[in-house]
Amino acid sequence: MSEGSSEMCYELGEYFYEKKDYEEAAMWYYNAMNETNSILNIHTSTDWPKVRYAEIEKNNSRQIEERSRQMAGQIQTLQEMINQVVKGKQKSGRKGALCDACRRSYIARGYPGSRQNDVSDGDCESDRSDVSTRTIYTGCAS
Repeated sequence: MSEGSSEMCYELGEYFYEKKDYEEAAMWYYNAMNETNSILNIHTSTDWPKVRYAEIEKNNSRQIEERSRQMAGQIQTLQEMINQVVKGKQKSGRKGALCDACRRSYIARGYPGSRQNDVSDGDCESDRSDVSTRTIYTGCAS
């Protein structure tokens, strides 16, 4: 078996770099700089892999920063949605969720108290004496 050379490691790094497999390329550049010696060209164990390795690290840092910004935006959006839901519950004065009969019939008829027009007439349609609790077919799957 022969020992590896920095030229071979550098060329493998270049191959993977061109294929956009930056993780694999970085490993081969690292090997060219630190794990092997050059035989013919001193640059393959010094400045060339160092430059490529630095490019990959810089690119990784940019990607991490971009992902962090995206995640921060998503967190902010979710927080705003949560605040709207909490604010909506406080505004409506409802103690809990509507029963299935209320949700289906109010939405179907656009009755006061429905989520459609955001007017509250009480906690539950089935608790009101003036409203029938019979099943209304709205096309919703049960």
